[in-house]
Amino acid sequence: MGEYNKLVDFFSHDSGRSIDDFRKLNYHTHTWTGFVKRGQEQEQEQEKKGRHNKHKVHKTLVSQWEGQVKRQPDRIALKWGEFCLTYGELDERANGIAAEIEKQWPVPIRSRGKGHKTKEKVVGLFFPHGPDMIAAVWGTLKAGRAYVPLPVDYPDNRLAFMLEDCGAPVLLA
Repeated sequence: MGEYNKLVDFFSHDSGRSIDDFRKLNYHTHTWTGFVKRGQEQEQEQEKKGRHNKHKVHKTLVSQWEGQVKRQPDRIALKWGEFCLTYGELDERANGIAAEIEKQWPVPIRSRGKGHKTKEKVVGLFFPHGPDMIAAVWGTLKAGRAYVPLPVDYPDNRLAFMLEDCGAPVLLA
């Protein structure tokens, strides 16, 4: 059986498996066979202990971020040269950006909700690489929006095309 088929077989036995299960790959041997066997053994062990849960809770990236902020607000989250921000400080900046996005550019009622891909939900981010860009990315995600990074070193005509193509009604700089 090919490697791809082994991977499909592994995930098809239990639709509750997540990408976290994938991380258990044996990187020393680079084989799926041992990985699949270990996964099946762990599954059988969980069933014996009565802890088998087919309905895993899938967290969003933002909820995982917020959990980290709650657990370790004073731990360094970002280091840029000599400049450092803790999780709490970075989250505070991101919250400010998210609040401003929601206040200045509210998402129309018709485009709210899961699975709606409308251009009203896109934010263009025009920052050089660094702490401000990271805060803007998190703020945009916390506001429930998608972002399009616009590199500051691109020519004006390329940036104009990118903005027109993505239809972002919001540009943060």
